Amino acid sequence: MMLRFSVFPSLKVLDTIVEPYNATLSLHQLVKNADECMVLDNEALYDICFRTLKLSTPSYKPLINFSYQDINHLLVYLWGIFF
Repeated sequence: MMLRFSVFPSLKVLDTIVEPYNATLSLHQLVKNADECMVLDNEALYDICFRTLKLSTPSYKPLINFSYQDINHLLVYLWGIFF
């Protein structure tokens, strides 16, 4: 079983103008090659940092930490179900 995690781009946290275009092109490969795909919304992660942590301009570190925690909690849950 192939499980993939993807972070979809947001206009609030945008490094390059082609990020939405790249996400659209990569979506086909995700559907074609992955058994399961868990999508993390970058804008939702940004809002959590902005509202909960009261960061005026969140950097990548808190966004990456929230992504890591989400993935870790899901994998621990799946590990408990299957093993």
